[in-house]
Amino acid sequence: MATKSTASKSPAAKRAAARKSPSLKTAETPANIDVPLKDLLIVLLKHYGIKEGHWIVDARIGTGAIAANKPDEKKAYPALLVVLEGVVLARLDPDDSMMESENTVDASSI
Repeated sequence: MATKSTASKSPAAKRAAARKSPSLKTAETPANIDVPLKDLLIVLLKHYGIKEGHWIVDARIGTGAIAANKPDEKKAYPALLVVLEGVVLARLDPDDSMMESENTVDASSI
């Protein structure tokens, strides 16, 4: 079955097709993309229009107690559930020792 060319599609259909297109320059989008923390931080700073200060990505973690069993066993064990509840952009104080980390970004430099 032949498909219609992009030229005959409505503007809304073109936008929908663009959203579905992979943003990577590969023939096929991989199932997992490992994003370095510094790259994630730069994207988020740009997205939120932050242009000053030194920043780092932090995580908001939640925990809960559960009962779980090991594979191939019917015995239940107490276990800990760790949940990533969100990502936090944390602004660093100028005297913070973490300023030297390779995962921090000076927003004025991007």
